[in-house]
Amino acid sequence: METDPNRTAEYNAADKAKQALHHLVPGMRIIKTAIAVFLCLTLDFLRATPYPIQSSVAAVICLQPDIRSSRVIAGNRVIGTFAAGIYSYLFMLLFVETFRIDPAGYLFYCLVAAGIIPLILIVLMLKRPGSVIITSVVFLIICLTKGQEDTLIYAIDRVIDTLLGITFALLVNWFPLLNRHRSDTTENNPE
Repeated sequence: METDPNRTAEYNAADKAKQALHHLVPGMRIIKTAIAVFLCLTLDFLRATPYPIQSSVAAVICLQPDIRSSRVIAGNRVIGTFAAGIYSYLFMLLFVETFRIDPAGYLFYCLVAAGIIPLILIVLMLKRPGSVIITSVVFLIICLTKGQEDTLIYAIDRVIDTLLGITFALLVNWFPLLNRHRSDTTENNPE
């Protein structure tokens, strides 16, 4: 049986187009991430928080392909969030409130850069290497975005924001209707 070369070329072109479009169909992890961010931003809007980024970043970091891996990540994130909150508060108390170092000045930025080293070492001593990223992110956000607010209240608010993002990531990842997988999505693509 002979094949028509024109028909084969058309089939190959259609197959290549289908493969190219395959990369544009979002998988459930992408959709769940968007939903978690939407929920974070909605709650942040209703809370009138001046810093809506913290909960959304936590949701993006925490949302994993399945609820089991999200729980493990969430546990690390919660520990990292509390460690960063306490450490950031003490860091700001020491350098900004006690030594009166300008939090918008270059010296403070240098101290923040150096200050991340003991924080990471603390997290590693707690045997939580999976917490290093969120711990560092929370520390940087607290130290580099604090305005005139009370240091303790500000640190607590940022910890709450992060915990809300973790909670929404877990909730969205758990929700049964969002756990149906299709084979024609980006879900099968490596990250």
